[in-house]
Amino acid sequence: MFLILIFALGISGLRVGQSVWRHKTATFGPAAGTYNVLGEAYDLNSGANANLYKEGCDENSFTGIDIKNKIVIIQRGHCYFAAKTLNAQKNGAAGVIIADNTDSQVLIMMNASPEALHGAIVTIPAIFILKKSYLEIREKFNSNSTVNKTTILNAEGERATDIWGGWSKFLYIVPVIGLSICLTTIAYRQLKSRVAAFRVNNGVNRIPRVKFGEVDIHNDSCCVCLTDFELDEIISVLPCGHGYHQQCIDTWISDHSDLCPMCKRSILLEPIHEAGRSLTCCERNCSCLLGSNSADQDNLLIGVENPILRH
Repeated sequence: MFLILIFALGISGLRVGQSVWRHKTATFGPAAGTYNVLGEAYDLNSGANANLYKEGCDENSFTGIDIKNKIVIIQRGHCYFAAKTLNAQKNGAAGVIIADNTDSQVLIMMNASPEALHGAIVTIPAIFILKKSYLEIREKFNSNSTVNKTTILNAEGERATDIWGGWSKFLYIVPVIGLSICLTTIAYRQLKSRVAAFRVNNGVNRIPRVKFGEVDIHNDSCCVCLTDFELDEIISVLPCGHGYHQQCIDTWISDHSDLCPMCKRSILLEPIHEAGRSLTCCERNCSCLLGSNSADQDNLLIGVENPILRH
């Protein structure tokens, strides 16, 4: 029985009429893209030979069959792919199509072993198709006896992969896109963390210090260490008006968050208590002009930083 097979341009692979099937060119014989064969296709296991199930494993498989300048379809099995191709080549075939005999959906890359070649050189193209493709093609032409038997066999439309075919490029791109997204996410989180840490550190540096008893605050003890403040003890006052020991609140902010332990108000917000107002740039410059004298600095904390303390 004769079949018409057309290998078309693009990702189409094996084309019969408007139907398309995948294929893969063998590593022996002409490489994909280097051959272009015109002839008729002959199914070795159709017609009078249907019950013989010939597999092309020896030259006798072609006894009494004229396959000269034709493209032979041979079933997979019982011998090397290259051996089938060589036997068809010796009988004058122009090309070989090996049809899978299993239900696998994997297009096999047919390789040649030294045992199969015996020093011979394959000069005709050989391609591999799935069993499903073979059965569909066979059914298509069994139902139409008037079909044109002209066959064009070439490597245009060779599928890049066995299973995924045209999706191969997409599958290569997916890991790249995924890695890019991961790296971008990591970089964004690190940047966000650094910005947040900078804001918190800047907020901590701006927390004013005052002497306890010289200004009204909301609490008389540090709720972090649960210790009462002593008169004239230097404490840190948050924008919300709650006071803490400097070491206690610095440790709290560093290890926990920028929220006041008592009212949960952020130290980054505008102060709502006069004692929690931070130094202005002008006041900081005044601090530098006073030098390193600790007494002067303490006076500045009390007299400049919190105007309500001025007498």
